[in-house]
Amino acid sequence: MCIRDRLNFQGIHDAGWDTFETTQDIFVTFDKLHSKIKYNDEQLYLLLVLYGLILEASYPYDILCNLLRIISGDRYTAVPYPDIKIGKRSKARPMFASEKINKIVELAKKQGFGPNIQPLVDMFDKELRNAIFHSDYCLYDNQLRLPRSSTVYTIDEIMEVLSLIHI
Repeated sequence: MCIRDRLNFQGIHDAGWDTFETTQDIFVTFDKLHSKIKYNDEQLYLLLVLYGLILEASYPYDILCNLLRIISGDRYTAVPYPDIKIGKRSKARPMFASEKINKIVELAKKQGFGPNIQPLVDMFDKELRNAIFHSDYCLYDNQLRLPRSSTVYTIDEIMEVLSLIHI
């Protein structure tokens, strides 16, 4: 039995409500596709989309936050990242991945685990994430360019970020 099964904190649901199962299926599918693609640019496009999906997957953030809460003596919570209220009305929005990471970093530092959480911080590039999900980037001449900000990454820099998530 894996740690995820022991810590199954999704709450009371019947079959078909475990988002992590779907996330795992996506990884298997992307891995199969990646192995069939012969051209580097096409492989990179696929890896960039997977990078974005990994950054947005809720389960890893939920489990990290709850583990850090438990270590600090707090209780498990089914909603470790409550929605953020917008304005005076009762509108709210989900917490962004960057905000979840900030909360994890804060909890980790309080417990002396700051260095252990650094790879999570290192892999998250908000500007790159936004460019990927908004199709606002160009691959050109061994570079990934973000026209909105005029940021240029070498493909080696991108691969270094992608290697942090062990794709």
